[in-house]
Amino acid sequence: MMKNRLTYLALAALTLAAAACSSDDGTLAGDTLPHDGEKVTVPLAISFSGTWSTDDDNATRVAPPEQGDTNGDGIIDDNDLIGGKEELEEINTVRIVVFRRKDPQVTGQEATDFVYDPTNNLKTTCSWDDEKKNMKIANATLTKLYSYEYRVVAIAYNADEEGWFSLNNNDLEDVTFEEFEVEMKGTVDVGNFAEEVDDGECGIMFTPQFFFGYCHLEGNDDPIIKYGETAEETTLPLTGRLYRAVAKVEVNLTVKRDNTVLRSEIKQAVLLMDDIYTKSHLTDYDDFLTPFQQTGDGRNIVAFEEDIPAIGSTLVFTTYVLQTKTRLGAGIYYTGLGGLVGHNAYKWYESDDISYADEATGIISPDVDNNEFYFRRNHKYKITGTINNNYNNY
Repeated sequence: MMKNRLTYLALAALTLAAAACSSDDGTLAGDTLPHDGEKVTVPLAISFSGTWSTDDDNATRVAPPEQGDTNGDGIIDDNDLIGGKEELEEINTVRIVVFRRKDPQVTGQEATDFVYDPTNNLKTTCSWDDEKKNMKIANATLTKLYSYEYRVVAIAYNADEEGWFSLNNNDLEDVTFEEFEVEMKGTVDVGNFAEEVDDGECGIMFTPQFFFGYCHLEGNDDPIIKYGETAEETTLPLTGRLYRAVAKVEVNLTVKRDNTVLRSEIKQAVLLMDDIYTKSHLTDYDDFLTPFQQTGDGRNIVAFEEDIPAIGSTLVFTTYVLQTKTRLGAGIYYTGLGGLVGHNAYKWYESDDISYADEATGIISPDVDNNEFYFRRNHKYKITGTINNNYNNY
C-alpha cells in the first residue's frame, strides 16, 4: 500500500502583448480605406509571467483558470500560487500559428473556413527580462494583408521536447482552424525496459509541458482579428494569455531497505500510467478539457530514472499528461545480490479515495476514486510514498 498526498498548485498564466504596427514604409494614408494588397507588419512582444497576482491593475500576472484557495483563507493570492518562475525555467520556445480567410465584410462573399497561413510561420525564443525579473520575453512579427481576417494561436514549450509532439502530423498545408490539433507522441530511451516496449508489453508516452493561448485586440476578446479600415484600427495592439494545457504530476518515493532474503539492488525505475490521452484540438483552451485518442489499457511509461539514489534518499518522477483518469504505478529494473541477472517488476499503486471541492461551482470532483487518479489540466499533483529493495513488496 502506498501512502499518498496530493496538493493542487495551478500554474502561472502567460501573457501575450503586441506592440503597435505599421505598413512596410512606416505610414498609412490617414483615415482612407486601404486597398487590396496593402499590408502591415505587426511586432509581437510575448511575455511569460513567472509570478502572479490577483490585482486587476496588474494584467501581466493574472491567476490562471481553476486556481483555488489552497490555504483556506478565502483569498487567492501569491501564497496560493507556488512554483511559478522555477516551473517556467525550461520553457524557451514560442510557436505562433496563423489562420486566415477572406473577410466577408470586405469582399461581400460568404464566410469560409480559416486556413493555415504559411506566410506567417513564426517561431521564436524567449528569455528572462533584465528589468522585470519575473517575466520571459519573446519577439516576433505578424503580417496582416488587407481584405483578410485572422485567427492567431500561440503555443509554448521546451525546444528539446519539440519531437515529443506534432501539429497535424507536422503537415499544416491546407489545414483549417477547426482541424488544428496536437498529438503527444514523445519517445525516449528507457534503458532496460526497452525489451518490454519492443514486445508490446509497455508503451512510451512522454508529454511536454505545453502551453496554449490565442491573440486578440487589446480590450476586445473577439478571437477574429481584422485588418482594420483606418490607421487607428490597423495599429491597435494585440494581446492574449497562454495557460498550461497539461497536468503536472510529481511522484516522490523514499527508497527504503527491506532486510528479507529477497533483497535486491534497484538500478532503473519508470513511472507508469495505464491509459492516457494523446490528442487535443487547438481551437480553444477548453479543448484541453476533452482530449481524445486514448492509448488503451496497458502499461505506459511516462517517466524514467536511471541514477537511483541510495537507501534513504528520494526517487523523484516528474511528468506531464493531458487531462486524464488513470491508474498510477512504478516499474523497477533490479539485480540480485552480487549483481545477478537483472529483471523488471511492475506494481500498480493503491490510494484512499480523495475528492476535490470546487467552491465556485459547488461541484465535488474525484481526485482518486477506486485507485484511479484524476489529473486535470493546469493543476499540479504531488504524490508521496515509499519504495523498497524487495521487488515482491514495494
